[in-house]
Amino acid sequence: EATGLTQWDFPTGPPTKEQVDEAYREKHGERLAQLRPGVKVRLVDLNYQPHLNGKTAVCERWDHASGFVRVRLDSGELKDIKPEKLMIQDDPAQRLRPPRDT
Repeated sequence: EATGLTQWDFPTGPPTKEQVDEAYREKHGERLAQLRPGVKVRLVDLNYQPHLNGKTAVCERWDHASGFVRVRLDSGELKDIKPEKLMIQDDPAQRLRPPRDT
């Protein structure tokens, strides 16, 4: 029988890392979830600053209000770039590093 009251499930503690990652992917998509601080990227298809095409940078943060990712170019300059204009770079050192035994 309907009572007209809304039932809420309140969390009992802070979210786990997995819950935070899943919520981030649901809200921003898988591609944007990969553009985390510290990720190395290459700038591509820039129309207004074509001299930056091909430059590498490191993601600093995601600005929710503007929809841009702030990146730090290798020169140290900060730029706000649309996520679709960033190509995630593989770290060659990471590929060559042997797996660690735990």
